[in-house]
Amino acid sequence: MLWQPCVQTCIELFGADRCMFESTLPVDKGSCSYGELWNAYKRMISGASAAEKQALFSAVQPGSIGWD
Repeated sequence: MLWQPCVQTCIELFGADRCMFESTLPVDKGSCSYGELWNAYKRMISGASAAEKQALFSAVQPGSIGWD
């Protein structure tokens, strides 16, 4: 996957608790479908732990980005 090295580097540098996946649909529809986008995200982190996946696909933890 083209983006995987960049995504992996960000997760390694910042930690899963400070990262999250998102989309800009409907703008993203010009390059892929909603399902394709989220499947690509899941494939990029297939080796992550259950806790890391939960953090990446759920809301950012309170206090992790200083918006308290």
